[in-house]
Amino acid sequence: KTLRCGILLEGTLQAHRVDREGNLSVISTLTKGMTFGEILMFSDRPSPITLTALSDCRVLWLGPMDLQRTDPRVIRNLLALIGSEYWALHQKIQYCTIVSLRKRILAFLYDRQKEFGKPFSLPFDRKGMAAYLNADRSALSRELSRMKGEGLLEYRKNVFLLKKTAE
Repeated sequence: KTLRCGILLEGTLQAHRVDREGNLSVISTLTKGMTFGEILMFSDRPSPITLTALSDCRVLWLGPMDLQRTDPRVIRNLLALIGSEYWALHQKIQYCTIVSLRKRILAFLYDRQKEFGKPFSLPFDRKGMAAYLNADRSALSRELSRMKGEGLLEYRKNVFLLKKTAE
């Protein structure tokens, strides 16, 4: 079986895993220009990740032989994307190793605000945010409500503003 990577030309994909108990864990949301499967293209192991189309998508598929015949700039860009995906996964692992749900939420929101400015929007709803942070959705919603009541943050749907960073 020839493995290929994909470059998302149009649409939105969600990358997720389902554990043995059936719990969904969102890995990332892929948008136009993002790649997937590039590391596994040279592996003999099956992907642990499932992709679900959140909208109509168009994908450019590349296999190992295609890379040998392509412009070196494409390979450099692909390697840069692999590096970016590595750091995004590393960041998610950091969040998920924080035991306190409040601290996990604050770390995640602080990093988004630092990257995107004030206010910022998230690419998913509460269910998606809970899955991304490996948290129970109800517990996440309760903690967000508490933090809002304490004046730590403001939010409306998926738009957030951190007002102060306290524990």
